[in-house]
Amino acid sequence: MAEVVRYRNGTRQSEARSVIVLETTEKVIRVLTADGGALRVIRLPLTEQRHMAPLTYHGKPYPPARAARHFARYAKAFGAKKGVKKILRELRSR
Repeated sequence: MAEVVRYRNGTRQSEARSVIVLETTEKVIRVLTADGGALRVIRLPLTEQRHMAPLTYHGKPYPPARAARHFARYAKAFGAKKGVKKILRELRSR
């Protein structure tokens, strides 16, 4: 189940970004983020979860399909790899 969260990197507290959490395992969290001008799927250690807070939209959890639509618009402008585009299509179809 995908979840949209606000992520603040532990080293740069002033920089917050929206990410889509794709998968959480015992040691890592896979997130989709706009990092360095392109959309990427990155793995973060599970300890980074303390820097994440859920995003809300009208008092409810932010819909992953809505976030995927915004991320797809970003991907069209700045580029994304085939795997990222496939993930976005899957999220929008839910």
